[in-house]
Amino acid sequence: MALEARNHIKSVFEKVALVSPETRLRHIGIFNVATRKLIAITDTVYTYYIVSNAQKEAKSNVVNFDRELKKNYRSIYKRTFRVKKIALLRISHFWFYPYVRKKVLNKW
Repeated sequence: MALEARNHIKSVFEKVALVSPETRLRHIGIFNVATRKLIAITDTVYTYYIVSNAQKEAKSNVVNFDRELKKNYRSIYKRTFRVKKIALLRISHFWFYPYVRKKVLNKW
């Protein structure tokens, strides 16, 4: 399931990345909606990794996903900083992972 989530988000990122800057300007509203959807999908993938496995394995999955996002999709990486749990994890260098996991699991 984790591989499916990673492949899905990768395909969506690639489709948005193919849009030329001229097309973005012409269709700025559509591009903004697509960007918001990508942020929501990315947030969902973080949540999935947090709740899916044992704590140690889930933390390593989140860290690896975050590194991959930073390396390959820099603009989405920057925009996802608006999501509280992602920002908290990044600012703390994932030290607050147990706290974030507990909060997310309480919501579920």
